[in-house]
Amino acid sequence: MKKVEIKIKGMSCGGCTKKVEESLRDEIRDIKNVIVSLSKNEALAEVPDDVTVEHLKYAVKIAGYDAVSIKFKK
Repeated sequence: MKKVEIKIKGMSCGGCTKKVEESLRDEIRDIKNVIVSLSKNEALAEVPDDVTVEHLKYAVKIAGYDAVSIKFKK
């Protein structure tokens, strides 16, 4: 597992954060500890080691938003 920080563009309300969280949970197998912050325009989570930037961008895009920066941390 690795930690990820995703900066997200376009969220404007609590419903937006819920959509992003649900999409990440639906699209990323075995994702854990998902926290989406409207005030910081970011999502934090723990993902399996084989998850790529493309997987995460896709999950955010499905929710209707843009992932503008993705950083992995061990």
